[in-house]
Amino acid sequence: MRVICPIKTLGHHAVAVYDVGQLFGYSMRWLNSLSARLFALGAALLLLALTSIGVTLWITHQLDGGAAAVNEAGRLRMQAWRLTSMWQ
Repeated sequence: MRVICPIKTLGHHAVAVYDVGQLFGYSMRWLNSLSARLFALGAALLLLALTSIGVTLWITHQLDGGAAAVNEAGRLRMQAWRLTSMWQ
């Protein structure tokens, strides 16, 4: 991919043409083959899957104490119900 940039040197106008691959030190010609495109797609999907797994594990870790609190509240409610039903 080529980028055209206007430049001004010593009062003269000129145009410089840069190859983006040369600007960043690599060539993007490797994306022309089907196997390279499939590899890039697979790597992107793998990164997405690993990110999703990481976020899921983090959320699960954050909510870990919530289930215990709900269970304790249910246990206390059941005990209160049993106590009141014994006195009636």
